[in-house]
Amino acid sequence: MSIADIIRPQVAAHAPYRPSAIPPNMTCLNANESAEPTNSEALNRYPENRPIQLGTQLAALYQVPVDNLLVTRGSSDAIDLLVRACCIEGRDNIVTTTPTFDMYAKYAQLQGADVRYVPLNPDNNFALETDEVISICDTRTKLVFLGSPNNPTGSLVSVSDIRTLLRARANQSIIVVDEAYLEFSEQSSATSLLSEFDNLVVLRTLSKAFATAGARCGCAIAARVVIEALDKLLPPYALPTPVVDCVLRATSAASLAAATQAIAEVRAHRAALTSALKKYSFVETVWPSEANFLLVRFANAADVHAHLYADNLLVRNFASDTTLEDCLRITIGTGEQQWQLLASLDRYKDVRHDA
Repeated sequence: MSIADIIRPQVAAHAPYRPSAIPPNMTCLNANESAEPTNSEALNRYPENRPIQLGTQLAALYQVPVDNLLVTRGSSDAIDLLVRACCIEGRDNIVTTTPTFDMYAKYAQLQGADVRYVPLNPDNNFALETDEVISICDTRTKLVFLGSPNNPTGSLVSVSDIRTLLRARANQSIIVVDEAYLEFSEQSSATSLLSEFDNLVVLRTLSKAFATAGARCGCAIAARVVIEALDKLLPPYALPTPVVDCVLRATSAASLAAATQAIAEVRAHRAALTSALKKYSFVETVWPSEANFLLVRFANAADVHAHLYADNLLVRNFASDTTLEDCLRITIGTGEQQWQLLASLDRYKDVRHDA
């Protein structure tokens, strides 16, 4: 068995859609497009089927070979492609942690695949136990999804633990490491393992650190056999021209310098907010975070959430999650936004606690 055997036979045998390449200065009368633009945006022509310059620029950004990268519509798109490429309905399963990003399970359930969960222990700062992951896998486990940093816990999976899982599941499962928030961490990318293991997929996104969530652009980084399979499932012309142009600008040298400064500010604000929150008597736990958010347990999260909402401050409430009872996830904002948050919590302290 090899990594290629994890791909569904229907996908492996499928011929990808390949639009004709367009030589420079060609008069294009082949794609039933409008001959002339009808507005200032000049979007009458289809974009590149797969944006070559963008793929090359992202490969340079993430320091990987361009043939090992597929540009997708956000990293969520890549999750869907992976599940559809690998999981046969009613037979296969995926493994992930709990709590984590909901879409790993949702895409698996939509595909008719079973979902197996490895609980993360809040008393151990949500650290992953690799032995538990390995023990829950079986011959039908096609994908293992790990967030690093994980959403909503902010916890990391070490590169050494990822290596352990890759070895344990060689030629049996693809280990998917979602690094959507990695820029806010000091940890190096799992892409450093790409040359050793063909059952690794790393997901990256431009939504967070590069401030282009509205553009919906990310990528999957993997062995070429996996990239080719995912490419077959990605629709033609998937990335609109304005999105490609936006992301090219966002990953230019000048924008990268600005992003680096913004990331440093997020880390500083994260440390300051952590210290400030720990001073409130109604805050029970502020977990360490390597992302652009904090997970916080309150004495009464629903009450705090309602108070903040009345002050026009919206944070994520996990009241319905038994693992995260009385927990709120707070995104790291600007200095002014954090001042608003703390001012509101001061009022909550005065009104509700008389402290």
